[in-house]
Amino acid sequence: MSNPKGIFIIGGFVRDLLLGRKPSDVDYVVVGMTEQDFLDEYPEAKKKTGKAFPVYKINGEDYGFARREKSTGLKHADFKLEFGPNVTLQEDLARRDLTINAFAMCPETGEMYAPLGRGCMSDLKAKVLRHLAPFTEDPLRVVRLARFAAELPEFTIAPETMELGKKMGLLLQLEPAERIWAETARALTTRQPSKFFYTLKDLNCLSYWFKELHNLIGIPAGPIEHHSEADCFDHAMITLDKVAKQTHNPVTRWAAIVHDLGKAATPVDQWPKHHGHDKAGEELAYNLTKRLQAGNRFKKAGQMITTQHMRIHNLCEKRAGKGARTLMYLNRFPGGISEFFKVIRADGACRSMTIFAIYVAWCLKQIKLPVHLQNKGPASGEAMLNIRATYYKEYKKDVEIQINGDCALCVLHHKKQ
Repeated sequence: MSNPKGIFIIGGFVRDLLLGRKPSDVDYVVVGMTEQDFLDEYPEAKKKTGKAFPVYKINGEDYGFARREKSTGLKHADFKLEFGPNVTLQEDLARRDLTINAFAMCPETGEMYAPLGRGCMSDLKAKVLRHLAPFTEDPLRVVRLARFAAELPEFTIAPETMELGKKMGLLLQLEPAERIWAETARALTTRQPSKFFYTLKDLNCLSYWFKELHNLIGIPAGPIEHHSEADCFDHAMITLDKVAKQTHNPVTRWAAIVHDLGKAATPVDQWPKHHGHDKAGEELAYNLTKRLQAGNRFKKAGQMITTQHMRIHNLCEKRAGKGARTLMYLNRFPGGISEFFKVIRADGACRSMTIFAIYVAWCLKQIKLPVHLQNKGPASGEAMLNIRATYYKEYKKDVEIQINGDCALCVLHHKKQ
């Protein structure tokens, strides 16, 4: 069928089916029909949007009309858009960013279409990410390319696509922050999120939106006996992928990325040591999340991980009151203290210490202030801290600290019932 008409499933859903992956969201395109034709066939359809082109919703799923686009300027909204029954499936698929997304499928028969030629299927089989239209029509496609590289880490990027992407750095600066962050947030949930940032680095597209992360490139991660990574950027990426194996939580993964940003602000003459990088990193993490408009959970996670990730290593040596206060504070990490310690563990902390901290924090959280000490203002807070400190001392008696090489192992001894 050279010019098919009707309702088709397009894009990522079809791609994932062809790759043998579980598809996620489904997108439908209406081809060769007027709005009235569509409504006559689907009277239950409810119009969702319609400023530039019509989109209808049926049973919670979106049906958009096939359209063709032509860039008229540098901004993402600078497009001349046309839709109607004369727009073909081929023209609609030509708007896709990558060849592997330019497939369509008939939902009734399962018949597959690759209207743009055999190259789309060959790229899919060869596991190659290749652009369709020039990135200049929408510079955000460079960021989407990086996201697909992280989602499909077994794929490689076509050389001509890499060369085109390297020219997009300045144009990418014109994009709204919310568009950059939307792609970044999705990249944080991918199979290998580090590849998103490595790809942007290779495309010379990291230095503006992710300036603080870019500034880690070339800076030693630390003394060689503790850090064998190429630099601080590499260390952040390794930590990110370790955390990604423990949790799908994008906030926790973000914390792994920013935990050592402060190393870019330490005195050069002290390298490879980075004294004070925890305090310096707080402002840098804040600036990065603010620029990207990442949201309060990401800002809070960045602030807590930068300031606390070094202080936690001597937890067992802290006085009871300070130790209890620290653990109660870490309970406020987005997602809870266990998410915080996933980053700490990935950063090199011993497993036994993290188990001890999470266990004791949970125990301290269960403590209730006696009725006669409640509702007394600051005095109640002080009383609660004293009670928790007392319990903390008891829990520390159940901890044996052993030295094994350079690692302090905290082994929790549960009390006999």
